[in-house]
Amino acid sequence: GLDLEPLAPPLPRGSIRQELGLPPDALLIGCVARLVPIKDHDTLLKAFAGLEDPRAHLLLAGDGPERATLEAKAGARVHFLGFRRDLRELYGDLDLAVLSSRNEGFPVALIEALSAGVPVVATRVGGVPDLLQGHPGALMVEPGNPGALRTALQEALRDLKSLTNGAQERAPAVRALYSRRRLLEDLGREYGNLSPGSPRPRGRR
Repeated sequence: GLDLEPLAPPLPRGSIRQELGLPPDALLIGCVARLVPIKDHDTLLKAFAGLEDPRAHLLLAGDGPERATLEAKAGARVHFLGFRRDLRELYGDLDLAVLSSRNEGFPVALIEALSAGVPVVATRVGGVPDLLQGHPGALMVEPGNPGALRTALQEALRDLKSLTNGAQERAPAVRALYSRRRLLEDLGREYGNLSPGSPRPRGRR
């Protein structure tokens, strides 16, 4: 159960580009994740390095023990943002979200991106398929494969308008499904079912 309503469009756009000194037509691909081995940023950096579109920039939002190692491998169009709390501004500026993890539970970063109407490319691990299967704004690839991830990113950038439309159309449903309100209502309903002699609880208003 997440507080996703602050990510409901329209979101502010332009502040991250301004912060980094990037032009308005830059294509911002963002990965929101801790900089730790399980997130496999190394594969992401290799995939991004081969992208054909010179307008593409990769934003890594998060911090961790891998930062210095990753910074040494990153090119000029890779930007390390550190830990961020301004999620509205961040997701408002992203054109595409990416997650390259080798393993995941149920990634909050992808839920946030889809709630904001941002299309995603992610590895098919853990709970990711449960979240993305059949989603019109999402592409999945196998983990640990820079070539496959690069191909998916290039496909997403070529078809960005269609993927964005799909993500924006599904965003209200994502926010409703993974919201704190929905969780509390479901829990109340289940407790009511376990106590047949008690009045059934009403949903929060």
